[in-house]
Amino acid sequence: MKESIQQKMRAGFPLVSIETIEENKVIRTIMEVSDEAKRVVRVFSISTGVTTSEGKTMDLRDPVEFIQRFSTKEKSINIMLDPNPFFEDLMFRRVLKDSIHGMRGGGNLFVFISPSLKIPEDIKHLVSAIESSLPDRMEIGQLFDEIAENLDEKPTEDEKERAVDALIGLSSDSAADALSLSIVQSTKNGHPRIDPKAIMDEKCRSLSSEGYMKVITPKPGNHIGGLENLRGWVKRRKVCFEKEAKRFGLPTPKGILLVGVPGCGKSLTAKQIPKDFDVPLVQLNMGAIFGSLVGESEKNIRRAIATAEAMSPCVLWIDELDKQLSGDASGAHETTRRVIAELLTWLEEKESAVFVVATANNIQGISKSFPEMLRKGRWDEMFFVDLPTAKERKEIFHIHLMDVADVKFPVDTSVEATEGFSGAEIKAIVVDGLYRAFEEKKDLNEEHILCSIRNTIPQSQSARESIQGLREWARGRCLQASSVEKKKKKRKIDI
Repeated sequence: MKESIQQKMRAGFPLVSIETIEENKVIRTIMEVSDEAKRVVRVFSISTGVTTSEGKTMDLRDPVEFIQRFSTKEKSINIMLDPNPFFEDLMFRRVLKDSIHGMRGGGNLFVFISPSLKIPEDIKHLVSAIESSLPDRMEIGQLFDEIAENLDEKPTEDEKERAVDALIGLSSDSAADALSLSIVQSTKNGHPRIDPKAIMDEKCRSLSSEGYMKVITPKPGNHIGGLENLRGWVKRRKVCFEKEAKRFGLPTPKGILLVGVPGCGKSLTAKQIPKDFDVPLVQLNMGAIFGSLVGESEKNIRRAIATAEAMSPCVLWIDELDKQLSGDASGAHETTRRVIAELLTWLEEKESAVFVVATANNIQGISKSFPEMLRKGRWDEMFFVDLPTAKERKEIFHIHLMDVADVKFPVDTSVEATEGFSGAEIKAIVVDGLYRAFEEKKDLNEEHILCSIRNTIPQSQSARESIQGLREWARGRCLQASSVEKKKKKRKIDI
């Protein structure tokens, strides 16, 4: 950002905008630029008036007067904080237009700073935008050192590394707050220190407050039955973030799109991949990206992408993509199309270690409205997750019997009786069987499971046409997530 400000200033740009939640950091950066360029800086705030880099203050709170007074002065940098209300004033916009030539001639730079700028169309072409990024590892490391300096017992390099990992993705102010909070919390135990776990907890709360992103801590262990092809593909990419892989020339993978029958393990896989990669999992809620104000949605998706890249290496999970993108292509809302265009451009061009996992049920809707979303260059691979095979159903039964009831018994009859059932339906059957066992005051056994099966109508019956349509669409387009099951002669099961 510092270099961009210097370039705009030297090139004689009169008006610049910077969208940021790190107001103080941006002002400090501008002060550094002004010191090197020997220029005075004035900061205009509606609440405090004008303060300068020379320590002077002025009780000037009229934005129009501020522009008129300083647009033709000696070379300077003039910062206006929270200017959105000023932009709504016709007089303010008129003064800006009238003052442009004087600004260029005098070498003055006016900088508009706000977390979200809403620049009117009639002056938008006059204002050059500068991107503001979240702090990188080096900046976070410097902040860590400054705060750790006050501790009696200095953290080790390993403790610093883990703390920095936890802080990546936060603003400078939020990172400083998280560090300070971790020290305060540890003081209760009589041993002030910087605790990475406390930092990660605060980071989760901070990102969740945005509404459209949150850090998820998956349960330990493996909760997926089957999907050998998909799991094998992921396992081969486990080395993707290692330095040796980069030296070998392996490109950083973009991510995968998981398509298929609801309740068959797409979301579970998205939660398992970060455990396999040993990186954080960040969930992006596409529905919450969309705001009511013009331009707000596009800014939200850019901010979400910037946060994900700042947290890299990580897995970015976009769940149920179809719910947000389905619809008629010609009638898709223009805001939606612009947001998706931002996301698609990033997916194709990104070089950061952000592995994207998107899941979708109604893929036909996406295929119709946004066919560009399904191009090979967007994803490393697309997988189809079908109803589980007999081998997979057996694994699923054992996983849920241990998870829910901490028991294990032969389930061969139940496996054959649940052909056409999803993994989620099998889990529900185990839970229902547990209720039946509790009602009878007995230990859970297969008869309880079989009774639950008899009282369940699987979606393979209730949504047969929809599932068949999914399979037909996926044929020739997607890799199968599961190994092909050899067909066995069916025998009638009396349940």
